[in-house]
Amino acid sequence: METAEDFWQQGYEFLEQGDFVAAIASYDRAIEIKSDDHETWNNRGNALDDLGRNEEAIASYDRAIEIKPDYHEAWGNRGVALSNLNRKKEAIASYDRAIKIKPDYDTAWYNRGAALDELGMYDEAIASYDRAIKIKPEKDEAWLNRGVALNDLGRYEEAIASYNKALEIKPDYDSAWFNWQVLAENRLVDFGHWLKVREIFRAGLQKISFEKEPHRHLVIWQRYISVCYRTMPPAEVQKLIENPSASAQRLVAETSMTEWQERRIREKFASFFQQTQVATLAQIGKLEEALELAEKQRNSRLGYLIEGQGYRPTAPSYQEAQQLLNSSTAIVYWHYSPVGLTTFILKHGQPLKILPPPVSELPKETNPRMQGDQNILHQVQAWETWLKEWKATYRSYQTADQTHPWRTGMKLQLENRNKGAVSLKSILNIQPLIDDHLKDVKNLILIPHRDLHLLPLHFLFPFKFTTTYLPSLQVGLNLHRQTPQPATKPLLNLHQPGNTYINITKDLITQFTGAEDHNLPTLNQAQFLELLGQNHSGLQFTGHGSHDLESPENSCLSLLKGDLRLTDLLHQKYLNLSSYRLICLTACESGITNNQSLLDEYIGWNSAFLAKQARAVISTLWNVNTRSSAFLMIRFYQLFSDPAQPLPVPEALRRAQFWLSSQEYTDMGDWCDEVAELLNPSDRDYLRTEAANFRDKGATIDSPDLAQHRPFTNPYHWAGFICTGLFSG
Repeated sequence: METAEDFWQQGYEFLEQGDFVAAIASYDRAIEIKSDDHETWNNRGNALDDLGRNEEAIASYDRAIEIKPDYHEAWGNRGVALSNLNRKKEAIASYDRAIKIKPDYDTAWYNRGAALDELGMYDEAIASYDRAIKIKPEKDEAWLNRGVALNDLGRYEEAIASYNKALEIKPDYDSAWFNWQVLAENRLVDFGHWLKVREIFRAGLQKISFEKEPHRHLVIWQRYISVCYRTMPPAEVQKLIENPSASAQRLVAETSMTEWQERRIREKFASFFQQTQVATLAQIGKLEEALELAEKQRNSRLGYLIEGQGYRPTAPSYQEAQQLLNSSTAIVYWHYSPVGLTTFILKHGQPLKILPPPVSELPKETNPRMQGDQNILHQVQAWETWLKEWKATYRSYQTADQTHPWRTGMKLQLENRNKGAVSLKSILNIQPLIDDHLKDVKNLILIPHRDLHLLPLHFLFPFKFTTTYLPSLQVGLNLHRQTPQPATKPLLNLHQPGNTYINITKDLITQFTGAEDHNLPTLNQAQFLELLGQNHSGLQFTGHGSHDLESPENSCLSLLKGDLRLTDLLHQKYLNLSSYRLICLTACESGITNNQSLLDEYIGWNSAFLAKQARAVISTLWNVNTRSSAFLMIRFYQLFSDPAQPLPVPEALRRAQFWLSSQEYTDMGDWCDEVAELLNPSDRDYLRTEAANFRDKGATIDSPDLAQHRPFTNPYHWAGFICTGLFSG
């Protein structure tokens, strides 16, 4: 008869072999016999963690800790699982518990440093790496990551010394050479360095074969391609990419792995090579081929979530994309790769074009043998630096803190008109795009890529443009080709009980649209989906929601019982929302707080509702305070539902945003008095008091600066609202 120890040993062997499912089954059998063995629970957690089942792994580690509270390994492993879920602060707390039990636990110090680094706390991260190194001086990965943190702080010479120490311990350490390479990009070292690094990576490919170590082999290919881009013509790089790209596909096809593992492999390897292919194809003039490859990447994951593993992504041709265009409409289509930030310009009846990068003021590498457009490389560096700073300031921002730099300095971060200043608008080269390509355009379709999805790109364009967003050309074409169902019911107004502003907004939306009201806390998932399927003209959802960038299928909208996950909506096979002119989601930010970079396709609630054939979706990129959000939404619905001349969703949102940004204090007072007449006595008095407050504030301002007279001119108040869909919504 097999004992708990026998099953434990089997589980351990399966774990070592990488058969994590079998390992879990063995540990479960061991637990059935002996449920209080802390090592079994810990190892079971490790197997779950290796499968990406992090929540279950944490529960297993918690059980091990419950049995043995001073089990430092379980505390450390628990931190890793929390970090995988991007719960960095909780992870650090778990590492701290492990270190308190075992102060010389070098792995916990190292992992603590990595979590601090992810939070942008570089000095603290370096201190943690130093502790790990003091305990274990030959810990090459700690020397490596210490160098990364030093580089992030701009302490380049110290970073070089740290990378060199990692290479002294492990001469063929390809990750250390890669970070040396990144540092070289920032410091613009000479051509000889690049040739040296290229030769090291080339030798590494021969030494570490795909058959023996496929993952490491592909990582070296990534490093090699990045260096080759600087030292070889783009056409040669394009030919090189075909080999590792095929190997990445082969790894997925020939290896038994879970859905989570397959997704990670595709994101880690296939996305890198395909993105680099798009950039190099564009640079050698094969623009339509580059655009089609970019589209194929964007349509893969959403299709997979809807149809399952058998889905094969497709991409429309440039000629097919013309269906979305007319003489006054253009598409700006961004693609962000490790070697380039490509901006495609699609116009009706015209050849596909790309926007040149801004001319860099940085010094060029002087060696004439240096390959690649240096302006393109500098643009990518500037973008990545800007994005890192934007995310870091946002993470430290608290909604109630009106003086925080992220909020007060937003306009300058996005659009700084001072000569030589770096802003998102200058990095993306927006002004030449407008001047040289969009003079005859009124309507703009913006198709961002990766982290660009999290930013208010429409703010970078003048208000004369009506803008809407699309996840991809294919999504737009799907909407364009559908025949909408006629609505048989009014707008569906679902809301959480809230403060006075939320209640005022809810009541006015109902008055303007004749909406059917429901209180969200009274609805469960089945009731919500039943209401959604009743051919309403639109949905206003004022409630709580979450967006998971890394695993979008886990994004949810909060209901009474059983939150609605994104996949719950996508898997409603017969749900057709084509009667919905509008889906409006307020108080559900799109995920800017996440420190992880989007590796390829962005999937949010916008994509999910458009996949169910809703015409347009309004959502928010960040949490806007209730007051300005209420004013914007009320004005939007006034325009959208105007009985004399109702406006399409993108145009109504454009006008509402322009209105809010340009109203002076006295204008807001007059408007509040006007709207107050439509409310019940209690809310009417509240809004009249607000009107008086606006006028009083306006009377105290004595400044020639017009912005001082406008309470909501800061883009924080209105630019976070975006419309995704077609102009006819």
